[in-house]
Amino acid sequence: PIPCVPCLPRLNHLCWIVAMTRMMIVVIARERELFATGTVIPEYPGGYGSYGNYSSGYSYARYGNDNADEEASGYSILSSTGELTMPSDWEGLPSSTYKAGEFCLAGAWEGGPPAGVGEHQAVAVACEPCQSEVFCAAVRELFLSSKVRGNPEIVDDRQFGANGLVRVADKNDDDAINFDEFKTVLEEYLGKVFNFLDSDKDGYLGEDVSIKSLSAKLFLKAVGEAYLFLDVTQDDILSVDDVPAGTFRDRNDDGKISLREVFRVSLINLPAPLYRLYATLDRDKNEKISFEEATNFIKGTLYVIDQNEDCSISTDEIIATLKESKLPSEYQLAMKLLGDYYITLADYCLRKVVMAADADGDKKTSLADIIGMKDPSVFFSIIDVALKWASLTGVLLSFCIGEGRHSSRDHRQAVQEMWLNVLYDFVDNSKYDSVPENFCQLE
Repeated sequence: PIPCVPCLPRLNHLCWIVAMTRMMIVVIARERELFATGTVIPEYPGGYGSYGNYSSGYSYARYGNDNADEEASGYSILSSTGELTMPSDWEGLPSSTYKAGEFCLAGAWEGGPPAGVGEHQAVAVACEPCQSEVFCAAVRELFLSSKVRGNPEIVDDRQFGANGLVRVADKNDDDAINFDEFKTVLEEYLGKVFNFLDSDKDGYLGEDVSIKSLSAKLFLKAVGEAYLFLDVTQDDILSVDDVPAGTFRDRNDDGKISLREVFRVSLINLPAPLYRLYATLDRDKNEKISFEEATNFIKGTLYVIDQNEDCSISTDEIIATLKESKLPSEYQLAMKLLGDYYITLADYCLRKVVMAADADGDKKTSLADIIGMKDPSVFFSIIDVALKWASLTGVLLSFCIGEGRHSSRDHRQAVQEMWLNVLYDFVDNSKYDSVPENFCQLE
C-alpha cells in the first residue's frame, strides 16, 4: 500500500482536493535510477472548474516506453542524492524536483492501475504545491487554455488580446509569456483589486468588505489598464490601427480602414444618440480615441452621476441620473432591483471568499491569505447560489429589453427607442463640458 505522506491531503468528495497529489509509476533502471512510465491523476467530470458530489475515480495514461534501457529523456529520474525529478503533467510547464523526504516510494498499490506495479517498478507519491492552491491551480488552467497547443508559452500571434497580454506580462522581453510570468501579472492584478477593496489601507480585508460604493479613481485606473492592454501601437491612442490585420475589410482599397468601413455606415448617419455618444467621446472627431479624450469622458460621466459629490458611485445615484434622463419609472424600478441584486450578490460572494481565506480565524485576511488558500469548496458554494438565483433576474432583464412571452416587434422597437432617447439625454448633459479641473483630484 502507498505509505502515508505528511502533505497528502485528506481524500473526500471534493476531487479538486485529490488533485493536489501527483502519483507516478516509475521504472528502476540498471543504474538504480527511476524513470516514469505512467501518471495517475484524479478523474472527475468537467475538469478543475467542476463542482458538486463526485465518486472517486482515476484515469491512467502511460507515456514513453516501459523498457528502462532506453534513453531517459522525458522520464522521471531519482538521482543518487535522493532527489526525484518528474516531468509536468501539464504541457509546456517545467519539470518538478522533489527533495528526499518530500515524496514516498512503494512497491505495491492497492486499488491502483489494473496492471499493477511491475517487477522493476515503484510508485512515487508527492504533493504538488501549485495544484494545492486554488489561485495557482486556476491560473494554470487559464494559462493552458490561453496558449496555442504545442507551444510552451503564450506568444504574440496578432490575435485579439495576445499582443496586449504579451506586452503587459512579458517580464524578460522575449516576446512570450511563460507560466511564471503569467502567474506574476495575475497576482499583480489581484493585488490592485485587493488594494481597492482595502479601504482603510491596513493590508487586510474583513467581513464587512463591500463594493456598494465604487470610487471614482477606480474607473480612471481601469481606463489606464485598458490602454496598456489594447493600445497595440503604444501611442496612447485607440484606433482601428490597434486591431489585428484582416479583422475589417478595406472596402475602398485606399490602404486604411475607416470607421465607416467598420460600421458600414457614415458616422453622421448613425442614430442621433449614438452619434452624440461618439462626438462626446471623440471630441476632435478624427476617428481616434486618445487617452486624454477617454479620461475626460470618464471624468464627465462620473461628474454627471456623482449626485452627492463624494467621488464615488452608488446604485441610487445611477438610478437618480437615469430619472433625470427621462427613464420611465417602471424601468427605474427594474434597474434599481437589478442593481441591488447584483451588488448584494457580489458582496455576498466577496465576503464568503475573504472569510474562507482567513486561515487563522482572526477575521483579517491578507492578500497572501487569498493567494495561498487551499480549499475550493467556497467557490463551489457561491456558484451554486448564483446559479440557483439566476432565474430571479431573468424576468427583469427581459422587461428592460422589451422581451417577454407576449412581446411584439413593435413593443421591442419602442423599448429600444426609449433607451436611445435616455442615452441621448444622458450624454447631452451640460456637465460633460464643465468638469472641474480638480474633480475628485483625478489625474
